[in-house]
Amino acid sequence: PFGSPKCGVVRAKFLLDSVMDLRNNLEKKGSGLVVAYGKPEEVLSKLCRALQDELDISSQKTKDGSEQQQRPVVLLKPSVVVQEEPASEEYKVDRAVQRAVKTFASGSLETVWAATLYDLEDLPFDNGVKGMPDTFTPFRNKVEKHCKIPAPLPVPPKSKLAMPTHPSILSILQGQSPTHSIPNCSLSYMPTLSDLGYSTEEIEKATHPDPRGVMPFHGGETSGLQRIQEYIFNKDLLKIYFDTRNGMLGA
Repeated sequence: PFGSPKCGVVRAKFLLDSVMDLRNNLEKKGSGLVVAYGKPEEVLSKLCRALQDELDISSQKTKDGSEQQQRPVVLLKPSVVVQEEPASEEYKVDRAVQRAVKTFASGSLETVWAATLYDLEDLPFDNGVKGMPDTFTPFRNKVEKHCKIPAPLPVPPKSKLAMPTHPSILSILQGQSPTHSIPNCSLSYMPTLSDLGYSTEEIEKATHPDPRGVMPFHGGETSGLQRIQEYIFNKDLLKIYFDTRNGMLGA
């Protein structure tokens, strides 16, 4: 609305950095990450249809490759798990995805809350989230006294992250199926800022930030952990946090 972009080019670059870093980390564990460009409900519907069609073809072949007439023995039942985002447009997309995957053997969509350090059910307020104070200080005082930040979930073992071994499925995910590959959707695809609609001038701004900036921001877990190590441990800057924060002196 009003001609303003929903996502600035600097933020878009940060998100692309984050997705690329996630893919790299998964590949180090013998896994991978399919990246696609498009509306989630449309991409997932196309992907499920391509996988089902490929499985149907595979199930109609004998071991020696000859055709045999029989009903498919493999039925795709997609299960989509996403982080819940409490906003109207995100809820609309969730409903669209749920409708799309339901057409495939009653596939399902599960949302998981992961947007806060504290679990919502642990909040020490009457009526939970709806009983939170309107300002930060009373909120902080109460949760610090009565709540404990839960430990992060452990990293899944490699056995849980293994790539599919079915050759037909793998060929689609790799974008190498001659008949069922999906454009802009594979284990190697990654959109560029230009693909996302940003101009040459905007891309230049994002890739060559103003030298007066305090620090460059790189997206991804790897950069985030490096920043924590540098700020808290290597430079021991927590002790002057209030001074730099109140003086708006940056990082």
